[in-house]
Amino acid sequence: MSKQNIYHELSDKVFRRYAKVPVHMVSGNRIDPYDHKNTVSWILATDPDNYDTVNKELKFNYEDEVIELYSQYEADAFVRLNKRLIERGLLKVYTGAGESVDETNTMSDDQLVQILSIRSNDDFASEVTKLSSSFTLVRLKQLAVDLNKSVKRVQLLEDRIKQLNDNS
Repeated sequence: MSKQNIYHELSDKVFRRYAKVPVHMVSGNRIDPYDHKNTVSWILATDPDNYDTVNKELKFNYEDEVIELYSQYEADAFVRLNKRLIERGLLKVYTGAGESVDETNTMSDDQLVQILSIRSNDDFASEVTKLSSSFTLVRLKQLAVDLNKSVKRVQLLEDRIKQLNDNS
């Protein structure tokens, strides 16, 4: 729900980060990282699903709670443009890193064929257990059928897909 707070294509060049402090929405202005002559509005807003109203606890979500700045110039301008928010304690410097993306399930067809080529059923089952995306497993199952792999392997894949879908 947050807007203009993270430019993913620049995330490897982060100079400084700020996080919002309150649960409610916080917005302000920033220098456009692509054209320093312009400013853009930004907004940080917590997804309602990330706030437990019973226990009054917030599940932190980097994409909704943090704004990234990509240069010293941007960081200095950000402080000037959002001085009141910082002084009121609504924004604080965030010293953590951005969230890394789990790419365990990102596989090419060649990689899926390699998994299907594993000789031992136990080793194959072990590899299948490492996968946590039913989409990737469905692709693997379809490939197994197309390549006439054993019924046991197809059943193993179906069982893993069912297990993941039951846990969702």
